[in-house]
Amino acid sequence: MNKSTAYSYIRIYLALMHRDLLIFMHSYPDYFVNITLWIIFDVGVFAYIMPYFGLQGNFGTMILASVIASLGIFEAMYNAESFVADLDSERQITYDLALPIPSLVVFLQRASLYSTRMIFLSFFVLPIGKLLFWHKIDLSHFSLGYFLIVFVVAHCLYGFLALWLISFLKNIDSMRNIWIRLIMPLWVLGGYQFSWQAMHNIAPWLGYAMLANPIIYVTEAFRTAIMGQTGYINFWYCIMAMCIFSVFFAIRGTQLLKKRLDCL
Repeated sequence: MNKSTAYSYIRIYLALMHRDLLIFMHSYPDYFVNITLWIIFDVGVFAYIMPYFGLQGNFGTMILASVIASLGIFEAMYNAESFVADLDSERQITYDLALPIPSLVVFLQRASLYSTRMIFLSFFVLPIGKLLFWHKIDLSHFSLGYFLIVFVVAHCLYGFLALWLISFLKNIDSMRNIWIRLIMPLWVLGGYQFSWQAMHNIAPWLGYAMLANPIIYVTEAFRTAIMGQTGYINFWYCIMAMCIFSVFFAIRGTQLLKKRLDCL
């Protein structure tokens, strides 16, 4: 590939990103309201109500970290749903694939678009949570460096996860099955309401099985960045695992998409 061709690919890639982000920003206020409500209801319950039932510790901060970690998996599924819905209607992806760029560039643009959208959605979760529940959110162990690292790596993972999820969605009617059989188990067993160490102490076999779930590494890494390393999987192990899963989802996702869209 010569420099002129590479430059042309980059220009088209950036033009597609600009188009799709402009569309996304029109709906951003609604997304912002939805996320704020999620923080209010979920963090509020665990910070103020659950302690009356004997829940101990800094659980409000833990759940806030879980919210940041969990937004991506739901957005990944939403993006996969939108992709399949597009195949059944306007087929914008067909137009994109007709552009003078390799199909791989189109798929990578979609993955980076999904990651960028998730970053826009997740960026304000921590400051909003802190402002709403000031004394219930302990940031005394917060590490900005760790937070930025996991923030970028996690959302790259979720962007490629969206591509991989598309291969499971044969049509709109199959969405219900994927939500129940794949997304919910990944989320619930991804440590949203508990740490990996706690599950390992209760049921070691299940704790080890959870290590095959990429979401547990995202959750544990965010909690380490916000609450400190003690009690969570080593931060750098989590980053390495997320990178491995990202490569797997990227390779497998693009392979399946090429086959599905007949653009081999």
